[in-house]
Amino acid sequence: MSLNSKKLFREKFGYEPSEMYFSPGRVNLIGEYTDIAGGHVLPMAIQLGIEASVSLRKDRTVRVFSFKDTVSFSLDNLEKNTKHSWINYIIGEFYELEKRGVKVEKGFDIALDSSLPVGSGLSSSACLEVLIGTIINQHSLKKVEKLEIVKASKENENEFMGLSSGIMDQFACEMGEEGKCIFLDTKTIEYKLSPFIIQGHDLVIMNSNRPRKLTDSKYNDRVREMKEGLEDLKLYLNFNCACDISLEDLEKYKDKINNPLSYKRLKHLISDNLRVIKASELLSQGRVDEFCKVLNEGHQSVSKDFEVAGFELDTLCEEALKGGAKGARMTGAGFGGCCIFVSEKSKTKEIMLHVVDAYRQKTGYNCQCYIASPNDGAKKIS
Repeated sequence: MSLNSKKLFREKFGYEPSEMYFSPGRVNLIGEYTDIAGGHVLPMAIQLGIEASVSLRKDRTVRVFSFKDTVSFSLDNLEKNTKHSWINYIIGEFYELEKRGVKVEKGFDIALDSSLPVGSGLSSSACLEVLIGTIINQHSLKKVEKLEIVKASKENENEFMGLSSGIMDQFACEMGEEGKCIFLDTKTIEYKLSPFIIQGHDLVIMNSNRPRKLTDSKYNDRVREMKEGLEDLKLYLNFNCACDISLEDLEKYKDKINNPLSYKRLKHLISDNLRVIKASELLSQGRVDEFCKVLNEGHQSVSKDFEVAGFELDTLCEEALKGGAKGARMTGAGFGGCCIFVSEKSKTKEIMLHVVDAYRQKTGYNCQCYIASPNDGAKKIS
């Protein structure tokens, strides 16, 4: 899908924009929910994302066109908009960065165009947050490093918007690099850009078109079940977070965990953290077949032990493997959203056609497939 925020800007505001920016969405290769457990994740920025055409105004008004609406607010009144909820991600970014001394004297006209499927779990909210953060930072007298934009964007989502999330999404959208995935320790925020080597293969995103609605899901139940298990284990083990615990110790003290579901949740989190470490090493060495085996193990774990995949995402992965993919798993928070698969390039088109047809027959939903590649993080593009 081609983006044309410049055309939208001309149509809505009646003059030419002076700048353009792009922020990518993200896909998490493996490490699901490990960010709530102090573990590692392995995301990458992708080529799908949000483009912004921008011009600086002479007053302190910000006008933003997106979702067929133009919404305005003043830099002197950074309060939530009760009518248009999407604009609050933008207001919140100004608010959080201003708290850090990163602020602008004049407002903007901004037109947005997106290639990210709505509600797909490819981090459209984080993508928008770091996009706006990048624009603000570009025009602020006090400029900050990319990591500070990441932190401000997470605070925007958690505090201003009131939505629970880890730091992975904002980190990937801001810190991504072409040809690399991000091996991130969510406990220490230490990271390295790890080579993404899958020569002769494609990475494909499968959008289930079953929108993710975490407020309607059992997300909070999973967090609670994890915490209950940790409370039980505190009597026997020393740890700061779930991923500090070894699988051996988890098995040793399994009978001390009162709720069997808590054991299953911890088993997934601890084992998936180990899979992230292994997958990063395999990818950097181009060992695609072994990497795909880890993907398959990861999906079984997040589906059976953490129970957040559901019929649609399980079906996508099963059909991708039936069609000839080497590895497949859900990506993101689950309860709808997307899956990924890896296949030999010569088989990719055939597998995509098989998945789309079989998935429609089994679920009634239409699936879209996108070949994905690691992309740069948010940046000015002209």
